[in-house]
Amino acid sequence: MKKTLVALAALSAVSVFAQSSVTIFGTADVALSTGNGDVSNKIGLNSSGLASAALGFRGVEDLGGGMKASFHLEGSALPDSGTGAASNSNNQASGATAAQAGNQGFTFGRRAYVALGGGWGEVKLGRTYTPHFWNYTFYDPFGTNGVGTTLALAGAAGGFTTVRASNQINYSGNFSGFGIEAATYFGENASNTLAPASSNDGSGSSMRLSYDAGALSVGLGIGKTTVSATADVAFTNLGASYNMGFMTLMGNWAKEANNVAGTTTDRTGWTLGLTAPVGAGTVRAALSRTTTNVGTNPTVQQFAIGYVHGLSKRTQLYATLASQTGTDGGTPSLNGSTGTVNSGASGIDLGLRHSF
Repeated sequence: MKKTLVALAALSAVSVFAQSSVTIFGTADVALSTGNGDVSNKIGLNSSGLASAALGFRGVEDLGGGMKASFHLEGSALPDSGTGAASNSNNQASGATAAQAGNQGFTFGRRAYVALGGGWGEVKLGRTYTPHFWNYTFYDPFGTNGVGTTLALAGAAGGFTTVRASNQINYSGNFSGFGIEAATYFGENASNTLAPASSNDGSGSSMRLSYDAGALSVGLGIGKTTVSATADVAFTNLGASYNMGFMTLMGNWAKEANNVAGTTTDRTGWTLGLTAPVGAGTVRAALSRTTTNVGTNPTVQQFAIGYVHGLSKRTQLYATLASQTGTDGGTPSLNGSTGTVNSGASGIDLGLRHSF
């Protein structure tokens, strides 16, 4: 009887292991990047000109009955310098690691969560993308990477939750083409936090509604994060794409409103672009623009064009050229160059990407 129980336990362990999988994955992407402006120029190697350089681990276990448990651990591994990007523990300046100087060592700052999913959708717990971020990258021909990235994406100007948020509870589901992703995240401050800070600093919520049917994709994203007792940042964006076969048209519009002590500074931007397969590669082009409603409403407009050539399914060569113009007090800057007000700037990426 004892031998039978041992045998059954061993078979059970083998069965569970057979239904589980763990994958090591990543992307190595390095480009020779140049930037030219009226004040200064810059040349060097950069990572992530085509796709975000990353190293990660993910796994999934089949629980039966349509249920699955999974995990995802992913960090930035920048091959141009061997450094990694920092994470943020609480969606606030105080949670940044080593001033995000790249000297803090490897972190799982891109994504780090556990999840449970089924036919009803999936719930993630941990650090991952905010739902309101997706429209920026889904409807940008350059995928928010490299010198051609849409100007509609504010980056640091939108706060620490523009792209990702830590301490997040995230639900996503897709039902006959209609998708919903909703999240809440926490700054994890004590309830007796004193002004000018507040117990809600770094906390917020985000949602994306989408519809995908054949060639058409549409998405609406909204989000809001508390910055301090008297400040918050709100995100609203809308994007769409349509695949015509010989090319895919896409565009997005975004507004980021920084409210400080009752005074709101809006930053609005848009992108119009396309991708088109050409032989073994893809041509990408986009026109984007951003305006900030301060003073003269400084504006920067950008045109970018590029080509990605596939050497294999996992390896691509790419080239991107971008040009910016500042008007009404706008200051252009590309690939680390510096321009003057109402001047022009240009940048080039020539790179190689390999994924595994």
